[in-house]
Amino acid sequence: AKLGSDHPTVASVLNNYAALHQDLSRQAEAEPLYKRALAINQRSLGAEHPKVGLDFGVLAGLYREQAHYTEAERLHQRALAILEAKLGPEHPSVANSLNNIALLRRDLGQYGNVESLYRRALQIYERKLGSDHPTVANTLSNLAGYYQDRGKVADAEKLQKRAIAIVEK
Repeated sequence: AKLGSDHPTVASVLNNYAALHQDLSRQAEAEPLYKRALAINQRSLGAEHPKVGLDFGVLAGLYREQAHYTEAERLHQRALAILEAKLGPEHPSVANSLNNIALLRRDLGQYGNVESLYRRALQIYERKLGSDHPTVANTLSNLAGYYQDRGKVADAEKLQKRAIAIVEK
């Protein structure tokens, strides 16, 4: 059976193809694919569907790679708003959005609430995935990078050691 060009499965395949282009450093080819997937999901699922939130997040990640920081920030915030509203404030996808916003702000040297973003993401991941999950290790490593940026070397080292212990298990 044919799904039609506006089916969410088409959007999923487009996102996968866009990710392949992005992995191959073909950002210019990835962008229209991500945008098309986003448009399909908005039409077929609704503007506030969690998949639409995730689509905003992946497009924001592409824009971060391309140093289009203003647009990346706008899309990350939109993703976070949708995911919090639809999945709840304790969902791992919300934590992922928080982590991505923190990474973007570190790129920009806007350290104001970076630590609190990482800490909130970390709390969600630990509660939902367990304290020994590799995603926890990744977030610990990101928080350690923030501490290193801020000259808090001892704090950074402590977190990196914990992250290493998790991933070595």
